[in-house]
Amino acid sequence: YVLTHKEIFYVEACGHDLLIHRPLEQKPLNFRMTLNNLYDQLPHDLFVKCHRSFLVNILYVRRITREMITMADGQEISVGKQYRDLAGSTFDRYYQGINV
Repeated sequence: YVLTHKEIFYVEACGHDLLIHRPLEQKPLNFRMTLNNLYDQLPHDLFVKCHRSFLVNILYVRRITREMITMADGQEISVGKQYRDLAGSTFDRYYQGINV
């Protein structure tokens, strides 16, 4: 199964599987892979690991605080303490680049 980066809303690790949440789709895709393995295959300027169990697509982030990321659909995803700086800087870099 091939997905473009625009087809990935966010990714959630669930046991040994990944749930790939997609825009406009109710049911996530289920893959057997590690979150780190998938993260290594995605562009790091668009995808950020914000928690040990979550990757988010910056294209669909509407709000970010030190503790929480709010996605375009209102879904809130926790930001782990060790990922705060990376999540914030990735978000800032992306949106500053768009507006330049």
